[in-house]
Amino acid sequence: MSGPSKGSFTRSERLAIFVNVVLICLLGAGVAVGVVALAVELSYRAPLRADLTSSGRFSLDPGAASIIDAVAEPVRVTLVVGMDADRRARVSDLSGAPRMDLYAQHYLPLLLEYKVRAGTVLEAWGRRNEKIRVDVIEKDTDLGRLKAAAEFHGKSGDDLVNKVTLRCGSRERVVPLDWLARAEWGFFPPDPRRPAVFPEIIGPWQIQSVLSAALRSVADGETTRIAVPRGAKGALEPDAPEFAPVARFLRGNGYEPVSFALKDGVPTDCGILLMPAVAGRLDAGTSEKLREFEARSGRILLLADWSRPENYVSVLEPYGVKMPSVVVEDPPNKRAGQPDTFLLESSRMSVGLHPIDAGLKDRTTMFLGTVRPLLVDEKVRGQGVQRIPLLRGSNDAKSAPVDHGAADGKTTFDLAARTATPAPLYAAALSRPGIGGKECRVVVVGTPELLQPELLTVGGNWGNRDFVLNTLNWLSERSIALSGVSDRDLLGSRIEITDRVLDVFTVFAAIGIPLALAACGFIIAARRRR
Repeated sequence: MSGPSKGSFTRSERLAIFVNVVLICLLGAGVAVGVVALAVELSYRAPLRADLTSSGRFSLDPGAASIIDAVAEPVRVTLVVGMDADRRARVSDLSGAPRMDLYAQHYLPLLLEYKVRAGTVLEAWGRRNEKIRVDVIEKDTDLGRLKAAAEFHGKSGDDLVNKVTLRCGSRERVVPLDWLARAEWGFFPPDPRRPAVFPEIIGPWQIQSVLSAALRSVADGETTRIAVPRGAKGALEPDAPEFAPVARFLRGNGYEPVSFALKDGVPTDCGILLMPAVAGRLDAGTSEKLREFEARSGRILLLADWSRPENYVSVLEPYGVKMPSVVVEDPPNKRAGQPDTFLLESSRMSVGLHPIDAGLKDRTTMFLGTVRPLLVDEKVRGQGVQRIPLLRGSNDAKSAPVDHGAADGKTTFDLAARTATPAPLYAAALSRPGIGGKECRVVVVGTPELLQPELLTVGGNWGNRDFVLNTLNWLSERSIALSGVSDRDLLGSRIEITDRVLDVFTVFAAIGIPLALAACGFIIAARRRR
């Protein structure tokens, strides 16, 4: 019996070739799929990039680079993203437990986008100046690093989540993620039959300008002094223990509270006056000092109180604004779960026409407590006077007259005398031309409870902290973004793995590579036949 002819293969040899081709195809497909999966994962979690442009358009802005180079003291920068109280509330079910599938599908990708974009800029800082130490942390996977960062900053881990925290010595600045790019965070109702609002990033990215401003502020010790009156039995006395957390909040954001006596007038080295609802009526001399401070292009955050008689006529009269002695009942905006319709807490009060509250409208809950409304006299039309509403009540609101001179010395209001007060004004931003071309600016709020310490320090579902910070920034003309620093996109050269790109890679990996390998196998087999 003759053996196989020259150039032919035995059955076992053909089987071996077939098995080799199949294994090579499977191995090639596996490697290709693994490469695609790795690219997708890294595109979310690692800033793989290279600026190949001659102009450096995808690199640090020169203005930002000069600020980084000027840092002479050690600066610790911590960026943390992950599940926080706000995101948890948006995906909770009827029992209050978070639906992690919704969080992972809709919220985590946005938070990782913040992490990659901001982390790219921060890591460029660290490479440029060794005095800047950067920690970019994902809460859900880096609990050990989060604990260490929290111990360094003297805070809980939850206090650092979804913020950039910068510390230089005892100075600290905090930048919420929303300052880097405005987002509509949406909401998934506990009842699945109700429509959901999907989260999305809607604002332009301004990472370099905002973070550069924070770095310059914390490194240089840039501080604005805020005058706070003492001895007037105000809602917040600067020397009282209750003011300590408010003072820490102010100092942590570049504002130094300064105690002073009202009778002595506002210190000339203070840029802002904080008036937290004094107990009695101001005498004529003190009222005149306040009027003079405002007229000299002064900046005032004025907090009134329904239970205290002072109506600050000397400050508000030039703007055509009054504070009647009434208290507001607003059932649609009352605090959920509370029968008291005078206790206000709602996400529907921000008007959104001013930089102070534009980013808060329909997005965060404001706690105001019991409110004294503002009344605008439309007949007052002074030259250059602007009155922009910040917080408004509902059309179902009513007001009850307040009696500050009750026989027992207590302040009372008459429920039987309530009258309809549709869309009452709870807060407004006022401005008018001042001396030397500088504006006079006043923000007046009808409640001192805006400054509740626990709301300023925890943030979370409440917008009080952002409202107060935005107010102080507007009063001091301190933009959260640094002018002159352009927001170059450091991720411009990063490969973005979109669904379409992923489909192409998948088809290439699952079909193209195996076919190419199979073709190579058949070519090799044909050559061996010869």
